[in-house]
Amino acid sequence: MMAAVAAAGTGARLLLLEKKNSPGRKMTIAGGGRCNFTNIAGPEAMIDNVPGNGKFLYSALHRYTGEDCREFFNSLGIVSRVEGGGRVFPADCLGADMVSALVRHLHSLGVEIKCGKEVEALILEGNCCLGVAGVDGGKYYGRVVVATGGLSYPGTGSTGKGYQLAATAGHHVTELFPSGVALVCSDDWVGSGRVQGLALSNITVSLNDGERRLASAGGDLLFTHFGVSGPAVLNISRAAAKIFHHKTDQNYTLTILIDMFPDKNIDMLLNELEKAAGIETRKTVKSIMRFFIPDRMVPLVFSIAGIDGEMKASGAGKVVWRRLADTMKQLPLTLAGTCPIREAVVTAGGIDTKEINSRTMESKLVRGLYFAGEVIDVDGYTGGFNMQIAFSTGYLAGLSAALAK
Repeated sequence: MMAAVAAAGTGARLLLLEKKNSPGRKMTIAGGGRCNFTNIAGPEAMIDNVPGNGKFLYSALHRYTGEDCREFFNSLGIVSRVEGGGRVFPADCLGADMVSALVRHLHSLGVEIKCGKEVEALILEGNCCLGVAGVDGGKYYGRVVVATGGLSYPGTGSTGKGYQLAATAGHHVTELFPSGVALVCSDDWVGSGRVQGLALSNITVSLNDGERRLASAGGDLLFTHFGVSGPAVLNISRAAAKIFHHKTDQNYTLTILIDMFPDKNIDMLLNELEKAAGIETRKTVKSIMRFFIPDRMVPLVFSIAGIDGEMKASGAGKVVWRRLADTMKQLPLTLAGTCPIREAVVTAGGIDTKEINSRTMESKLVRGLYFAGEVIDVDGYTGGFNMQIAFSTGYLAGLSAALAK
């Protein structure tokens, strides 16, 4: 839709073909329906938050910035507000309202929107794309922008069709795997449901393969019936998914370490534990721990640390408190895999960026063919970065297609 906005702004005639019965479905579910549609980070910081080929986006993110995006939606009556981590949401409406505003704007620009129109193939002649052919037999001629999404949330229409279309034009599609996805743990205490629904705030998580740290992120974590989710987990999941994608050993595992107190080093935490124990000498060690962590985590920390929580605080020595502090700073989880790509925030992999002109989003192989959004081999962390990637590449692709000679 952003490609259509940009192109229509030049006076070009536009036709938007949508497979589903309404456009913009992914916007309606993003951020739990609230639609975290961009981030206040500048272009350079945006690129730093795109582990999948961020540098390819230099031109797009500078041509159409997060601030441009906020101003555009503000012009449509969508006032935004900034929340933690620079995430930008509509202040008083939902993603569905943003889509409605976009559709009204497109109609005002004279854009024709045809829903329920699935594209079957590109119309190719030599090294030129002349248009598309629909499943219904209809043919539509003109320059083409492919903005079909990836493989995530296929109910929104993202079923991978764009990859197939690109392949028929000679494009290489890199390996596809989930990014921004919940992780599956094999620990009995997780699978038992004892901590299901428990959220830990302002923690850090690190992903480890033996002694080697692969990724780390801060934020919130949520225990589920199968493992862990939440912003911190989603932002390390790409590294995990890429490894599991290449492993054939079904028993292969990785380790997640949760630091429940990232703002304190081990000595600071130990000092606070001992100070609390010195004040509450008659309480049990278990009772002291309830001052520091959620009740449901207390027995688990004692089990992992191998400490009897019923001993009196007055009788617990430095070794006991050190072991508990160590456990809270490095609470281990055994990672057995990820949820499927259809449940991921975004698809990693896609049309090879080496085959796309980053200044125009036009194919380097076929003239008149442009790409935008998740169908390209680019993916960012959670926090509004992926939505901004879609808007920026869409804007650049639509503008370039409209102005092409």
